Amino acid sequence: MRAGLWRGLKIGLLGGAAAALFVSSFIWGTVMADDSSGVAIEDLIRQAESLHIEAQQKEHAWVVTHRLILEARAALSAGRINDAKSIAIRAVQTAQASVDQADREQAAWSARVPQ
Repeated sequence: MRAGLWRGLKIGLLGGAAAALFVSSFIWGTVMADDSSGVAIEDLIRQAESLHIEAQQKEHAWVVTHRLILEARAALSAGRINDAKSIAIRAVQTAQASVDQADREQAAWSARVPQ
């Protein structure tokens, strides 16, 4: 096994039907875990971070989003793949909601200001 590269590890999950989880790579200290549907949890976390930055730029970021991103990373590092995925999805949803709220507030503000 090459240093810094870990491929093809299958982890069995318990649940209604046993599902296979693939840890696709371990590169530069970043674990890229895919669930059985092929969703990369690290990609979800990055998406949440990107949306959170967008909300910050609009001065409308929510504190809970940052907390969820940190929790998702911690769960992923601890090997709690199911937890990491569900937390990362919540982080994406809250980040998107904060961006949507910022856009609605801007539109409402613009509607109130006479042209």
